[in-house]
Amino acid sequence: MFRQLSTPAPVTAILLGLVLLSTCVIRVAPFTTKLGNRERAFSVIRPSNRGCPISAGTAKSDDFSFGLRQSTNDDCTITEGNKNVEALKSESNAQRSQSRRKRNKGRNIHKFKSNLSQRQAVKSLRLGVRDHGGSEELVRTLLYLQNAKNEREVIETGKKLEFLRVTETESEKVQGFVVRATALTGLVRLAISIIYSLLDEGFVLCPSDYIPVFLTLRRIGRVKTMKEVLDRIATACRTEGVSMAFTNDQHHGAKLSNDISHSYKVEKVNATTAVDLVAINTYIASLCDIKDFDSVLDILRPEKMLNQYNVNPDVCSYNTILMAAAKVGNLTLVEEVTTLLQERDDVDIDIVTINAQLRMAILLKNHTGAISLVDKVLNEEEDNGLKPDKFTVDLALVPLVSEGRIDDAMKLIDGLDNLNPKTMAVYLKSLVDASEMEATKLLFDKYFGVKQSTFSPAARHFNIVIDGFCTENMPTEAVNLFRKMIRLGKSPDAYTLTSLIKISNSVSVLQRIWMQAQNRFLITPTFINYAAYITALGRLSHPSQACLIFDKMENKKGYASIIVWNALFWVLAQPENSKQRLEIPSDGGVSPLNGLKGHQASKEVLRLMKSDILYPDPNSQTYCLVATAMANEEAPIEEALDLFSQARNSGFGGEGRFVNAIIRCYGIDIDAAIKAWKNMFAREVLNQFKNKKAKLNNLKAAHHALLYVCGRAGRADLALRILYAMKKEYIEPDEVALNAYKAGKKRETKSTEVTMNGLYEKIVEVECSKYNPEDKRKKKEKRIRIII
Repeated sequence: MFRQLSTPAPVTAILLGLVLLSTCVIRVAPFTTKLGNRERAFSVIRPSNRGCPISAGTAKSDDFSFGLRQSTNDDCTITEGNKNVEALKSESNAQRSQSRRKRNKGRNIHKFKSNLSQRQAVKSLRLGVRDHGGSEELVRTLLYLQNAKNEREVIETGKKLEFLRVTETESEKVQGFVVRATALTGLVRLAISIIYSLLDEGFVLCPSDYIPVFLTLRRIGRVKTMKEVLDRIATACRTEGVSMAFTNDQHHGAKLSNDISHSYKVEKVNATTAVDLVAINTYIASLCDIKDFDSVLDILRPEKMLNQYNVNPDVCSYNTILMAAAKVGNLTLVEEVTTLLQERDDVDIDIVTINAQLRMAILLKNHTGAISLVDKVLNEEEDNGLKPDKFTVDLALVPLVSEGRIDDAMKLIDGLDNLNPKTMAVYLKSLVDASEMEATKLLFDKYFGVKQSTFSPAARHFNIVIDGFCTENMPTEAVNLFRKMIRLGKSPDAYTLTSLIKISNSVSVLQRIWMQAQNRFLITPTFINYAAYITALGRLSHPSQACLIFDKMENKKGYASIIVWNALFWVLAQPENSKQRLEIPSDGGVSPLNGLKGHQASKEVLRLMKSDILYPDPNSQTYCLVATAMANEEAPIEEALDLFSQARNSGFGGEGRFVNAIIRCYGIDIDAAIKAWKNMFAREVLNQFKNKKAKLNNLKAAHHALLYVCGRAGRADLALRILYAMKKEYIEPDEVALNAYKAGKKRETKSTEVTMNGLYEKIVEVECSKYNPEDKRKKKEKRIRIII
């Protein structure tokens, strides 16, 4: 006999609620379809923002964007003294990860994002299915797909498409429409399964049907899947007896239209049975995305693509890898691809090819080569069809202006077909970044001036130029342009406020700008504005005021930003601020800083930062700034090593700038610094980075600190040995290394100028002085250099 247990009413209610809640949880399982002897799971995939070639005759040169960029916060671990906080953060992160895994369990999906253009494309394909005899159920299902608003609805629609068995009940043309619709909405695996089913039946879809699959695969980075699909289609194209579809307007780079398609049976393999070049070029672009340049070169080798895909590469094939190589600065690859292109007499270069070569010349600071390419465009524009596009102008603008050829720069801009304010903003930003403010002003006055202006200026155009004036310390020009902005009725925004803060030369002016921005122009300060405000107070040697502004931020989200915290650390790390004792009221959140100065204040802020789970974790810059404050005040080396231990536990112990600051804390004890470098710091730097270039850069920064300590200790002999050790590690000493030694000597001798005396110091100076024929400072030098 079982005895019935009584349950209290509240507990019963809770249990009943949990049961009801559990029955309401919906789990969407993956749906599969049989393909041959295999099963393929479908997934909804959200395309990323990565660009892709739309046709074989075009290639995207660059992204046209500008603005404030916020770096991603690095994760770090809270160490000794804050284990409770660490446990809370770890538990919270674990719970979020577990919840995310449960949501995605059984589903290989990305977030689905519907947009108007995608809906219109699916609508067009749905109408195509209806016009070509598709079943009513299929048309209705595609309508559901067209109106899907989230990933769940797309998955449900994909299940319905699977159950309809379109590969058995619909014509090849209708199946092609379904392939396009599913690829556009992220059901890429369903699209691939239909393609494979048709290939098994001896039918190759029209290129306009399978190209969307390649574009989607590139966006999600499925290079291996793309290679598999490409090889399957290529094999079918080389098989006699296979039927191939084509449209009336089919050619390499044809638009993805709904034109009536025809099919023919392959009786003899020839050029007409080739894989479409758009698909091949999309695959090449995907390889470039993952920087697999060796595979791309292998495809572009003479006769390789012809033997594999029955078609030769076109200019877009070469341009794709040229642009990718130029972006990463691989000169050898650019030269190799250029050689392959020159060997092709049947392929003419276009403006995209010139853009890639121009970008490479600018990246290598080959000013003469860049000007030569620009002149080639200017002189041969009409003869060879090298009409510059907006990317050409953006690349050529700074080289021309630096040569004083502003008229030629204006000529390039005026020759553009679709010049618009957005493009002009990019050109203004390029000139501002190059510190060419005179040309920037001329460009702004010509196209955005009050009288006979081409465009009406927006706030972003004023912000770009005002920020340039402020950065170049031209306050009069910045204020005049700001007044002009107000007269034209353009409202300043948070970007304007950040720029104007830079030119504040006193605390009173800074406060007036800050108050007027909020009261008169109704600007709500962002965390970037607060970071700029705090930094300006530090620049004006008011660290206490900076701490008060940090404590009284009205935008509480600013406390979650590492940028604002690092701005405060930067203020406390400045040498002129480290000597001041902070005066903080006792009722503030940063009251523990009262009476502290320099590195002690930085350590306390770091402690406060780690004490609250809502505050961001310290990153490498945070530890570097705290270490810099210690080095400026010659803090005890024990405190510096304790900070190093914290940073190492957080994963930042091998950062070159941080190690540089820690080593400088050794003061004049060069022997102890070298010993610590050999036994501790060097190993940390080597283990921190796997990339060779990053490893050498961080080793270089750390060696500069050793040279600084040598300068303080007056040990030029050890400095010379360190320079030779750098060369053995393939680190070329330069003028920065020499300045590090001089800075240490200058601090120890407390002199305004440092002269290199003695045999060892003369040799150190020679080892760090690289010959540069363009260095104007060395033109009057009469010493003889022996270059081996």
